[in-house]
Amino acid sequence: MRNRETRTDIEAAIDDLKHRTLASIPGEFARLVYLASTRDYNTGRYCHEGLFSQFTPEVSVCALEVCHEETFKRLVYRPLSEFVKDVKNYIASTREAPSD
Repeated sequence: MRNRETRTDIEAAIDDLKHRTLASIPGEFARLVYLASTRDYNTGRYCHEGLFSQFTPEVSVCALEVCHEETFKRLVYRPLSEFVKDVKNYIASTREAPSD
């Protein structure tokens, strides 16, 4: 019999992702880049080994989708000056030349 995902499971996975992974990533833009990187470029499917080891793939994917959308929305509705500052901080954290 297939496990059914419950709201409690999804909320636990979201909480885990926010507090264990995303909290350690400085800046909303950096979090957005991270979350986008958990998606396969060809299929669009999310994969996060840490979540998948604790939750079902369905619950894990739902948590990733929710956090990805929330992060995107926070960035979209920020004042442009804050968004630019966040992007600059992200670029500085990569240790790449800004011109690259």
